[in-house]
Amino acid sequence: MSLAVQRLARSKTMASIPRTLGRRLKSTGQKIFHHHQQQTPTANPFSPSRYLSTSASRRLAKAGAFGLSMGTAQLYLGSAQDLFDEKFITYKKPEDLADFYGTEDFMEVFCVFPFMVDFMMRGAEFDDDGTIHAWGLLGPGELEVSIDFDEKEIDTNGDGEPDTLAWFNKREHFHDVAPSFLGGFTLWEMTQNFGYNRYEDGTCVVYHQGENFKGFFPIRLLFQLHAKYVIWATEKYINSDAFG
Repeated sequence: MSLAVQRLARSKTMASIPRTLGRRLKSTGQKIFHHHQQQTPTANPFSPSRYLSTSASRRLAKAGAFGLSMGTAQLYLGSAQDLFDEKFITYKKPEDLADFYGTEDFMEVFCVFPFMVDFMMRGAEFDDDGTIHAWGLLGPGELEVSIDFDEKEIDTNGDGEPDTLAWFNKREHFHDVAPSFLGGFTLWEMTQNFGYNRYEDGTCVVYHQGENFKGFFPIRLLFQLHAKYVIWATEKYINSDAFG
C-alpha cells in the first residue's frame, strides 16, 4: 500500500473517533438521566409532615401509657377490705361518747366544712325503711346512706342491773349510683364503723374503721385521707375540756 493511501486511511480512522465517542457519551448521559428520574425522592427529615407525625405518635404513646396505668391502679385499688383502722384512748364517759356519735355533733366533724353539713341536711330525704337519700357525685338523691346502731351494757356496780355502755358501734353504709339515664351503675360503695370499747380501768378506746370499699380508686384514696383528718379532729375535740 502506498504512503498516500495509508495516510488517507489513518485520517478517516481519527475522524471517526470523535463521532463514536460522542455517541457513547450521549447514550451514557441518557441512561443516567433516566435512572435519576426513576428514583424515588428522599423524604426531608425536617419536613413539617414528618414532625407532626412524630408528635402525634408521642401523644398517642403517652395516652396509652396513662390509660394503662389508670387501669392497673383501678384493678388493684378499686376494691378493698379493712381500708383503715384508726384509734385513740380517752377517759371521757361512755354515755357522752355514744351521744356524740349518735347525734349531729359527729356529722359536723365528718363533713369537715360547716356548709357541707347544711348542704347534706337540706338535700337529704328519708324513705319508709329509714334509708337516707342525699346528694351523690352526679346528682341529688343518688347517694343512699343506711345507719345501724349497736350497743352493749354491763353492770359495774354489782347490783345486777346494766348501768354502763361498754360497747357502742355506729355502722354506716354508703352507696352512690349514677342517674338512671346513665345506666345506674355504682360509682362507689363503702361501709364504715364508728364507736368505742370500754375497759375495766374506765378507759375507752375510740375506733374508726373502714370495713370495705368498692368503686373508682381515687374516691377510695380520698376517703382514706379523710379518715386521717376525722380521727385527728375527733380526738382533739373529745379529749378537750369542751367535751362532756
